Amino acid sequence: EHQGPKVMMCVHPSNQWLDHYFDQEVGQVKVGGSVACTVFDMLRKAGADPIILIGQDLAFTDDQMHAEGSLETIDVVGRKAEQLEEVQASSRQRYKKSDQTLVWVEGNDGKPIATNVQMETYIHWFEEEIRVHRDSVRVINATEGGARIRGAETMPLRKALQDFAQVDLSSELGKVRQRLLGDPGFDSEAFLADVRRVRRQAEAGLPSAHKGVQLSERLLRHFVEGASCPLEKLVAKLGRIDKKLKAARKDAPLISYALAPLSILRRYALEGDDQVAACRSSIQMYRTIAQAFELSLPLLRELERELAAGPEESAQAEAAAQAEGCLAGN
Repeated sequence: EHQGPKVMMCVHPSNQWLDHYFDQEVGQVKVGGSVACTVFDMLRKAGADPIILIGQDLAFTDDQMHAEGSLETIDVVGRKAEQLEEVQASSRQRYKKSDQTLVWVEGNDGKPIATNVQMETYIHWFEEEIRVHRDSVRVINATEGGARIRGAETMPLRKALQDFAQVDLSSELGKVRQRLLGDPGFDSEAFLADVRRVRRQAEAGLPSAHKGVQLSERLLRHFVEGASCPLEKLVAKLGRIDKKLKAARKDAPLISYALAPLSILRRYALEGDDQVAACRSSIQMYRTIAQAFELSLPLLRELERELAAGPEESAQAEAAAQAEGCLAGN
């Protein structure tokens, strides 16, 4: 598991609830269709200069869309190694056919190279962002192949690393985090109070979600196996669980994503063929909510500790953890 700093970024307007903790608008990170677009905008807004693009072929370099060993090319279903080429060929054809027609664009070597409509939109996104921000950030394309991204300076990867990859990124990220937690415009006390409230709601919601799974499974056994159960009581209990979870969602926007699967209202028919599907859907819904709570709670507790400790103590603890990791690695 990642032991370094964790940074939350807003990529959707629904994250604007964060704004009331600051004296100014927080803003959000752009999404351009590819996670590389999001990372690019995040780095630009964090003050990175230059930004070096690596592996951004955005084309079918060597007739492949993804690098060797990625999830799109490796054997992920237990096939034998000799069938790897078959998996790769299937992947290439799937992406080519998804846009029906190949698009030919200029490559970094000046020669035409094939891409598709999806990746061409990424190329245009990068070119427009580079054009708009050309006076504030230098962009270097060290991919050594693939499609040309106009406005980006082409440079061999070795030279880019020699010239620019001499900064300890972990310490730089620590400074960014410290500036955030120590910013006088950030109401850390109000944020800490809300984080504690959300953590308590998640702790209370987790057993409710597990209970929802159990009750839904009892209903399923009733409809599938004819097992006896107090049907009306079970449905009433599920209704109370839903009401409790909805109240938590309304009270704390931070927890809304964990409760996204929660349906508005669930009615169980006593006759017909829909009860089984409804019960299975209910089981999956509560399991998903429980998993969201289980994943969120460790992060909420860690965030709560860091906010309570303050920026200086958090930075010292992080540095100590990194030093311990280096010693363990040696």
